[in-house]
Amino acid sequence: MPSAINGTSGESLADAVSAVGRVLSDDDVVNYGMEAEVLGTALIYMKENPNATVAEAIAAGFIEWDL
Repeated sequence: MPSAINGTSGESLADAVSAVGRVLSDDDVVNYGMEAEVLGTALIYMKENPNATVAEAIAAGFIEWDL
């Protein structure tokens, strides 16, 4: 299994998986059923900001949905 994600962020795969795991286990996200919205926003953020890390994109998703 690769230890780094492709791209220029230098973020490790473990860091990326950890960031996604935080979304899927966050009480507010889960209680409101907002997993897809937060992750979808994170994907859009990464497309618009190709140097962003997954953690930064996830944070943007939380902010966008006020969670």
